[in-house]
Amino acid sequence: MVLLILLACHFLGDFGFRPQAFEEKDRSWTILALHALTYAAAFVIFAKVSWLVALILFASHFIIDPLLKGSELIKWHPYDSVFVDQGLHLTVVALIYFFLL
Repeated sequence: MVLLILLACHFLGDFGFRPQAFEEKDRSWTILALHALTYAAAFVIFAKVSWLVALILFASHFIIDPLLKGSELIKWHPYDSVFVDQGLHLTVVALIYFFLL
């Protein structure tokens, strides 16, 4: 049940709570940080994770998104795939579930 809650938090935080302004996250460090903060906040609010887990979720999201989404913030991006991006985000969630919760 906990894993399902974490997965729901992931999809809500990454897609559900993303206002139109966050679509510019590939061009602005500030908007990227707000997106990563909103993502981590979904876990704090709904899954009641610790601040350490929230920090890990924030940092991993802040790093993964510009590296793999064809971001203008980081010019190196060998993959422009939502599948690789989501796979890495879900791997972080799974690792947190198995090792930190």
